[in-house]
Amino acid sequence: MGFSELLRELHRRHVIRVAAAYAVVAWAVIEISATVVPLLRLPESITLVFAVLLLIGFPITVVLAWIYELTPDGIRRTEPAHSPDARPPEHAHKIGWYLNIVIISVLSLALAVLLWREFHPPATALPAIATGQRASVIDKPARKSIAVLPFKNLSADQDNAYFAIGMQDEILSRLASLRELKVISRTSTERYRSQPEQLKAIGSELGVATILEGSVQKYGDKLRVAVQLIDAGSDSNLWAQTYDRDIKDLFQVQSDVAGQIADALRIKLLPADVAAISQVPTSNQAAYDLFLRAEFLRNAAWTQFTSEGLDAAIDLYQQAEANDPEFALAYAQHSLASSYQFWRGGTKRMSMFELARAAHDRAEQALLVQPNLADAHLAKGFYDYWVHLDYPAALQSFDEALRLRPNDANALRATAYVYRRQGPLDEAIRRLEEAAVLDPRNSALADELARTYGLARRYAEANRSVQRALALDPDNTSAAGFQARLIIARSGDFDSALASLHGSHPNVQLLRAGVLALQGKYSDAIALIDAIPDTTATFNALDGGSKNLLLGVFYHDVGEFEKARPLLEQAHQQIVKEISAQPADSPGLALFWLKRGQTEALLGDRQAALQSVAKALEILPPSKDKFRGLEVLREAADVYVRAGRGDLALPLIEQLLTRPDAGVTLPVAVLRVDPVWDTLRSEPRFQALLELHVDE
Repeated sequence: MGFSELLRELHRRHVIRVAAAYAVVAWAVIEISATVVPLLRLPESITLVFAVLLLIGFPITVVLAWIYELTPDGIRRTEPAHSPDARPPEHAHKIGWYLNIVIISVLSLALAVLLWREFHPPATALPAIATGQRASVIDKPARKSIAVLPFKNLSADQDNAYFAIGMQDEILSRLASLRELKVISRTSTERYRSQPEQLKAIGSELGVATILEGSVQKYGDKLRVAVQLIDAGSDSNLWAQTYDRDIKDLFQVQSDVAGQIADALRIKLLPADVAAISQVPTSNQAAYDLFLRAEFLRNAAWTQFTSEGLDAAIDLYQQAEANDPEFALAYAQHSLASSYQFWRGGTKRMSMFELARAAHDRAEQALLVQPNLADAHLAKGFYDYWVHLDYPAALQSFDEALRLRPNDANALRATAYVYRRQGPLDEAIRRLEEAAVLDPRNSALADELARTYGLARRYAEANRSVQRALALDPDNTSAAGFQARLIIARSGDFDSALASLHGSHPNVQLLRAGVLALQGKYSDAIALIDAIPDTTATFNALDGGSKNLLLGVFYHDVGEFEKARPLLEQAHQQIVKEISAQPADSPGLALFWLKRGQTEALLGDRQAALQSVAKALEILPPSKDKFRGLEVLREAADVYVRAGRGDLALPLIEQLLTRPDAGVTLPVAVLRVDPVWDTLRSEPRFQALLELHVDE
């Protein structure tokens, strides 16, 4: 049989069509299994088994297609073309048409599955993380998800711990730039030790399918980095590597680790991805070492705010910049630390004006040196947010940072905070929930989500989120304070709110004093405040006022005016001094004016108090800042009442009780018992407001 004759016979017996149909069906099976197997959390080896079986079946199918044919009477042996029993041509054409339909249909199905897998985002465990509930079976981690645990410091010098943490941070940052990969923030992984035993439990807690663990040993100019990528579900090793390199090759090691992880998880790297994971922050090793030391100090000062810790970090950033004037990452982090100090009310070493200038200049320098650096856009965004109060500009910078590094929980959280100040709250909540997926063990984030739910009057969700915050960190005093406020807003049960504030931390004692004062128990509140050390970490204008101011107010309200006056006068002098030190767009300026008005009202200068309130309302009305602006309304109502102008306080109270975005700001339960509002109790309009109920 010649070649042309063979081709005609292959065509008559439909061997070519059967082979094509088999190939298309096999491809479809593999594509569908590659999509379905991860969704059902089946072993990935199933897809490989399918591929091997289909490969073995191909020659068998071709041989069977040559030997047998499908007829109206069933399957029978194919007769030679010259045989009188051979099938007629019209029957062969009909069978060929059927095979074409099969090929086209299966091909269409496979293409549809391929497109869905390409563009459909992986499911996450968002609802469970956001509300603090246990994730259900369908909330299992996406296959392309990872947590990088703290690297173990194997150096002989244990002071090199900063270097191991820096290695973890840098790999995290590179991985976070990969859009396909869900990367857990360091805030959520730092509580785990390196090389833990319960990897499956950790994977479940963090909502990831894979875990990277490693160790770093630094000795002289040499470096040993050992890393391994582990499947959290099966505890099996997906990839491992040990790098023995010179210290100058550090960034190449970091890039290689990120690239190997992407390859192991089958992540398609676009040119932009390759560029992102291959970035070299600086070629100056001395500058980079100073930078890592600065990061170590800044992170510690950030967790438990200390101005001195940030000052020390800023000194090291400056030294790093001096060693390498093109070190964009150092400029960006220097700007961020300066903006944060400004936001927290300044530092003894630098004026607010100097901090603002440093934050601006460093952010601009970082962008000038490296325009595509996500951290530079983050720094510019935080300057616009914390220092300049330019929320549209801040959003633009944060969005650009997220474009460059899509898995940055910090940028998502910052975006949410800006939306919370601009409105609407639903968008702020959505961004915070997205951040919670990437940072599920962050107690501060859960607390902020609870507060935002509370503002939106979604009290059940607020309660679940604040409970989660306290479960993650029982020492989170901010969450403890909000929990007490939420109890009062929902039930008016002051005793339960007070009981929820347990522990001896100064901030907790201050919170307890606040609840006691709401009940008119001023003597008990004064006793608590007297025993609290007078530090800026506990007493400051942005979080309630100085110790002198609080004691002066409580002594005044209990009727001990002789004790109150000198304290109020001292507080007033300090506040006037603080106001003169603030730039015009300082985030705390409106609150300083309100504290000034409070002292003026209690010292008898009511006209000055009214002018101070007017100034505060002009600086920061809710139309400019829906978050802090609500605090301004509440404090303004307080000062109006103390200045004898309840008629001016009533419209503000009504706003706070009826606005959909002002939940827990001024609960009806507080209005009913707080002695501050006693002068309004005979007013019919105030009585009508007390009839309002708070929806849960």
